[in-house]
Parts: sequence; C-alpha cells; structure tokens
Amino acid sequence: MPDNVILLLFLGLIFGVIWGILFTLLAKYLKWEIRIRLVKRNYSYGEKINWTFKLHAKKEIIGQELEVHLVAYRRESSYSKDGKRQTRRVEFARYSHCVESGVVYEAWLRRDYDISIQVPSRENIFWTQSELDLWDSALWKIASYALRSTRKNQLTWQLQVDLQAEWLDLHGKKDIFVTD
Repeated sequence: MPDNVILLLFLGLIFGVIWGILFTLLAKYLKWEIRIRLVKRNYSYGEKINWTFKLHAKKEIIGQELEVHLVAYRRESSYSKDGKRQTRRVEFARYSHCVESGVVYEAWLRRDYDISIQVPSRENIFWTQSELDLWDSALWKIASYALRSTRKNQLTWQLQVDLQAEWLDLHGKKDIFVTD
C-alpha cells in the first residue's frame, strides 16, 4: 500500500508540473500576440532600421513598460575539464528605447508601432578610443584589422520587443544580419 501512495504522489507531481507549463503557455497565447515585421533583414553598420511590430491584446492588460531593443550577441567558446568544447551566446551590446509605459491595453486591441533604430557604427561597437590609441602603429594596425574582422564575424544581431505587464511579460524577437 505505501508503494501506491508514493506512486500516486509522484504522478500527481508530474501532472501538476505539466499542467503548470501548459497553463502558462495557454495564458500567454490568450492574452497577447506580438509580431515583428521587417522590410529586409540585412543591414550595414550605421544604417537605420525601419520596422514595425503589431501588438494584439486579447484581454485587458495593465502594461508597465513597452520597450524595443537592438541586441548584439557574440559566441564564446571554452573547454570543459574533459576536453569538450562548449559554446555559449553572450550579450555584447544592447541599445534600448522605451516606447510607452503605464498603459492599459483594452481587450481586442490591435495596434501597429513604427520604430526606427540606428545600427551603431562598427568603430562604436568594437573599439573605444583607448584601444585605438594602443594600436596606433603600422604593425599593430594590421593586427587590429585581423582581430576586428574576427570579432565582427562572431556577432549575431536581434530586434526585440519586451512588454512588462501585470501578470505576464511578453517578448517578441527577430534575428537580423549586420555586415559591412
């Protein structure tokens, strides 16, 4: 008999975790939808990105802050004790803009937001003035160009929309490509 009780408790715990995950996903789907639309996905350093996102509120939600971000990630590789290579994505730079805050979104609201974000220049991303002063000789300029080329190839870029609301936070994201 005690084996059945332990089994029932274990099954109840598993069922509760699965139900919680499904409820969270369903609640998020029923309350919001954010869709990011881009005219193109390839940009250059210093270019302006004009894009829109659609916000669809399916229930009334009290929004705290609606922000958009341009985020650059770089890949870092390391080796574990057993010699296996591990790669992870680390945030390299973030450019944020608050669209609105403290807004109550009505049920069944559909609103389009037109956003414009400037991709920073390559120099602003990769070098500070002190680093440029350090590399200010002919030999080091060649080495810095090779290093800069390696660094830029490791960046991946993403446009993000984050809405912090009373019950749930909602996020939308779209990958873009930034090259020379």
